[in-house]
Amino acid sequence: MLALFGSGLGYLLLPAGIVAPDLNVPEASPFVSALANAHFPLALAAMLWLARLCLQPWRRATPGAWVPPLVLGALLAILQPFAVGVLAAMLAGAGPFLLYDLYIVRTHPMLRAWNAQNLTPSPPAWHFAFALGLPLLLALWAMLRRATRKRWPVRLLALWVLLQGVLIYVPFPLQRRLALGIFFPLVGLAAYGLKDLPQRAPRLARWVWIAVMLFSLPSNLLVVAAGLSRVAAGDPALVLSEPEVEAYKWMAENIAPGALVLAGPRAGNRIPAYAPLRVLYGHPFETPQAQEALERVQALYGWRGAAGDGLDRLQQLGIDYVVYGPEEAELGAPSWLSELEAVFESDGVLVYQVGAP
Repeated sequence: MLALFGSGLGYLLLPAGIVAPDLNVPEASPFVSALANAHFPLALAAMLWLARLCLQPWRRATPGAWVPPLVLGALLAILQPFAVGVLAAMLAGAGPFLLYDLYIVRTHPMLRAWNAQNLTPSPPAWHFAFALGLPLLLALWAMLRRATRKRWPVRLLALWVLLQGVLIYVPFPLQRRLALGIFFPLVGLAAYGLKDLPQRAPRLARWVWIAVMLFSLPSNLLVVAAGLSRVAAGDPALVLSEPEVEAYKWMAENIAPGALVLAGPRAGNRIPAYAPLRVLYGHPFETPQAQEALERVQALYGWRGAAGDGLDRLQQLGIDYVVYGPEEAELGAPSWLSELEAVFESDGVLVYQVGAP
């Protein structure tokens, strides 16, 4: 229950204008990870499964016991390579993938440019302390008690927490990525801490457990409420209009794969999910030279020069199609738009072809 639905005390920092990691950093909270994407929860499952194998008595292991860790390490290296270093047992299966990742990121020009801008620094340590909340306090209690810390599972979980706590603050551009899964060993240690409490006060553990869950709920409720409120308000960052989806589907069916499309930042991030097309600017982290590409998109939609010169600029960049909807209209009304012929239109969302249809 605590691993799946627990959280920290980040909501206490909101009045000070501070958004703690348990509210906006998926790596710090399993609950937020499950809301964020598909590969984070799958990577977390691989980490948990491997940790469970490490907790087993290996002196009684069968000859094939090495196969699951090998497969899990490889799976984690494919899904989330930054999380591999937390448990050394993963390195055998992950090694070939990590070496390939290191090689290709350093040698491929596009991936090298992506790596240079893919910066995810960790928030201040005290922000993380609030994000981990009461489970952190219970974990510290378990690690400080002499009787508890003698147990092998407690030592392994404590090593996991300490290693990951150091990794997320090493001088590395992707610090925050290394926080994935840190909540799980904390919960394991917290369980040992709760288990020791009844020895002194039989009812104390139950009340502490209830308190931990109750104080965990506000952060998760705030995350869910924030998303639902923005959806209810029709926030275009989260809600796709029917004309927009129709345009993407038309592009998937009628435009040759690999064509280059000019679109606004939101549309540019979505088009490749619907069609095998390239965009001038898409995901802010995944687009090489993202800032330059964004400025280029803004300049093109805000074009005020001669229409012919604008059309020449589109052709120089190799742009095959242009999307023009409400998002793009906010960026400007370029003079070159009159030189293009619309090949699709649906309630204010248009697709233009650059050059003869």
